[in-house]
Amino acid sequence: MNTDKEKDNAEKELDFDDEALVDVEISDKDIELEDQKINKAKKKAKKESKKHLSADEKKKIRKKKIIIFSVLIIIICVVLLSVPRTRWPILNFIGFRSDKNIQIYEDGSKRPIAGVFLSLENGTTAISDEFGKATFRHTTLGPHTLQLEKNGFGKTEQKILNGFNENYSTINLKIVGIKLDVVIKDWLSGQPINGAVVKYQKNSATSDKTGLASIVIRPTDERSVDLEISGQGYLPKILNTEVAIASREVSIISDQKNYFISKRDGKFDIFVSNLDGSGQRKIIEATSKESDSLLQFSISRNNQKAILIANRDGKVTSSRMVAGVYVIDLEKATLQKIDEGSDIQFFGWADDNAVYSKTDPNLKYDDASFTKLQSYSIAKSKLTEIAQTNYLQVGLAAQNKVFYLPSDSYREVTNAVLTSFDFSNQSRRTYLADKVINYATRASFNSIEIQDSSGANYELQISNGAVKAIDRQPRDDIKFASKHDGGQVLWVDKRDGQGALLIRSATANDERVVVKLGGLTWPVRFVGDRLAIARVVTSQETSDYVIDLPSSKISKIVDVSNVGSNFGYGL
Repeated sequence: MNTDKEKDNAEKELDFDDEALVDVEISDKDIELEDQKINKAKKKAKKESKKHLSADEKKKIRKKKIIIFSVLIIIICVVLLSVPRTRWPILNFIGFRSDKNIQIYEDGSKRPIAGVFLSLENGTTAISDEFGKATFRHTTLGPHTLQLEKNGFGKTEQKILNGFNENYSTINLKIVGIKLDVVIKDWLSGQPINGAVVKYQKNSATSDKTGLASIVIRPTDERSVDLEISGQGYLPKILNTEVAIASREVSIISDQKNYFISKRDGKFDIFVSNLDGSGQRKIIEATSKESDSLLQFSISRNNQKAILIANRDGKVTSSRMVAGVYVIDLEKATLQKIDEGSDIQFFGWADDNAVYSKTDPNLKYDDASFTKLQSYSIAKSKLTEIAQTNYLQVGLAAQNKVFYLPSDSYREVTNAVLTSFDFSNQSRRTYLADKVINYATRASFNSIEIQDSSGANYELQISNGAVKAIDRQPRDDIKFASKHDGGQVLWVDKRDGQGALLIRSATANDERVVVKLGGLTWPVRFVGDRLAIARVVTSQETSDYVIDLPSSKISKIVDVSNVGSNFGYGL
């Protein structure tokens, strides 16, 4: 009942007069203006609301904006960096660079190829080393076009990529010529030579640690070719080899020289030869006036200069033979006279200073200045008088010093005391001033041994001058030969009835016997870092031998004349 009544009321409420309705025109422009008013109102309200925001609310809003902006940037960067076309330009623009390493192998054998010329499209170039490796430093990222070129392998172009995880590429080159393997060894030790070079026309190859060098040459109708073999410290060699042979072995000889005196032409000429005895030629011709009893010849440790003592002029003064002291430039084969005198005795080398004594033929035997102790500096080309006296009781060169004892048979000498002269600082020092010294010997590399007139014996340390008494006789005199850098010394001693060549460090007592050989004697000298020359004198021969110090291999060089008791290379 109530429901019907409510329905009737609702229908009455919906009834209206159409004529009472008013037409309202609303255009798009009005709508747009109304929207603008609303937007302005919203903006104004927003600004007003911002004015009333607290500091914490403002901070949260800024943080939210930063996060949104950062996320958008990261998304953009990820998208750009995921695409190679945009990735590399972006990274290069930022400044990213990396080294690009190229490893080049011979196709098939997988041996590294040295001497390959590589270039990138940007003009950067590199050459592969003995291990077949080449590196482009600080190179832009992304794809590159690489060109490789080497005689015998042709010209190759490859695409490579330089990226963070793609900075190493391996490339195999195919042979387009004839491959020749050469194993290069040292002529004396038989050890392989690393870094030797094989050349044929414009082609070259470098040997590895096994001595192997593989060279590829252009196809040829010739049955054999001439290969040029060379190595640092070795004489170059031409090897004629058949093309049909895949592998061959060759030995090359040290480029060091042997200098010696020989009377093969009836006079005491000075010759040079290679260490295998080849290439012998005369560099200093004798005058035929030389006496073998006066001849002395000694080579400096740098193997470039030598001292010759000889009466080349045949000069005689006051019935005494006069000999000249000559400096020989061994490489230029020139001779220069620097001094002369009678009774010249060569004591040896103190570093690069040749030390000797001489007498003045113009003075009488009893003159207080009859004998002079002299030195000649190879490095400074300077002659120096160290001391003068009637005669020298002691005279010997040791390391960087000369030890001498002035004496006089006719008068008392106030300075008759054992003295040393140090070439490194030009200083003098005396020893055992209260003793009368009979003689002294170079007993070891580090010491000399002395006996006084009472028969007491002493040991003197060369480096610091310390002296102590010893309970034995002084040992025999020893001559030492120094390496060019002063790091090692050689000497000859008797071991088990044979001559023995020994070597030790200049700073450590680590001596070892290199080789034992009947007749092995002085002189000896270093030639290069691992070779030495020594004299062998027996009833069958007088010859110079070359010795490989690490391996103890030995080979005869040439027959020589063993002249002059002081012929040597002492230190």
